[in-house]
Amino acid sequence: MLLNRILHRHGGRIVSIAKVGHASNGSGKKSVAHWFYLGRVVWDDGTVTERCEIPPFALIVDEEDHATADAEYDALQSKLLHYLRKAGSWDRPRGVWVPIKPAGEQPIEAF
Repeated sequence: MLLNRILHRHGGRIVSIAKVGHASNGSGKKSVAHWFYLGRVVWDDGTVTERCEIPPFALIVDEEDHATADAEYDALQSKLLHYLRKAGSWDRPRGVWVPIKPAGEQPIEAF
């Protein structure tokens, strides 16, 4: 999924997202997961990171074009939610998504 208006909170532009994934300390009620996007980031210093793990809280909407940025952001969050429903279950008392499997990745086009 190519992006034009999503920035990384640590200073860079997220130019594409290939996958949604997670890693955890196990599975079941006691597990804790790290949910992320895998994408390509062009950092402010000009370096490029391929397959960069990008947590959802690192997405920043570019102020230059709100309409495009908001649409891209909404699409990414929607795809993450679909992945969460497939790879995890909501633990209401803890208020967290609990992974069904210890780790996994799914192409973003699958959602």
